[in-house]
Amino acid sequence: MSKTKNPPKTATLTEQLRWYLRHADESPVEVSRQTGVHHTTLYRFLKDTRGLSHDAQDRLAKYLRLRLVRE
Repeated sequence: MSKTKNPPKTATLTEQLRWYLRHADESPVEVSRQTGVHHTTLYRFLKDTRGLSHDAQDRLAKYLRLRLVRE
């Protein structure tokens, strides 16, 4: 895990999700197994070569225990 506990405050929702996935204790393959998001889709998202469906975003956010909070 990185020394930084949170993504930059200026990060978009997509950038935040990508940051938390990159800093997760689990490998992308394990995250894929646990969420049902195909590992190829996950790797492409992490490499910033494709986006994710809303369903995939929801499943990943739930798995990572993320929620949207208004400041």
